Amino acid sequence: MTAAREQREIGRTEWRPGAGKAFTPTASAVREAREYVAAQLPPGPAADIATLLVSELATNAVEHAQTNFEVRVESSPLIHVEVADYSKVLPVQRELPVDAEGGRGLLIVEAMAVTWGTKETDVGKVVWFRLDGQSPD
Repeated sequence: MTAAREQREIGRTEWRPGAGKAFTPTASAVREAREYVAAQLPPGPAADIATLLVSELATNAVEHAQTNFEVRVESSPLIHVEVADYSKVLPVQRELPVDAEGGRGLLIVEAMAVTWGTKETDVGKVVWFRLDGQSPD
């Protein structure tokens, strides 16, 4: 097992319901989650990437978990974003045909985040990612 894979499986913290902002599983919730994350971070490239990645994870919560979900954002100095839902089914990357119209969200998260992972909770799961909060020179 690679060190990066081990880090993804370890996770970060226990999920505390109510520690972030709650959303219902609707199409508008994805936009609202992006807006929430953008409002928590100073404008810049890292915030732009964080809003893109939370959009992917919120979409997964809406389409696959189909439960209420919560987004939590912390920054100092790394940006840490969590999306927690009430489904115990962990996300899985899968091989897709070249012409598939969806299913690449986790590939995008893996490509753009410093690290990311999942953690089972008593009531569901947390999918999280970290970004370097520094602006590139």
